[in-house]
Amino acid sequence: SNLFYNTGHGHLGWTMSCGTARITADLIAGKTPEISTELMGVR
Repeated sequence: SNLFYNTGHGHLGWTMSCGTARITADLIAGKTPEISTELMGVR
């Protein structure tokens, strides 16, 4: 319940990793992510 994966960036790894790191940090902190996750597979 407290294991987080920040993967699945494909060929856009360095480009996408900063944004998804912010989302992951917000989720770990129990906050609503500042970046919309509506179109992502966030569970």
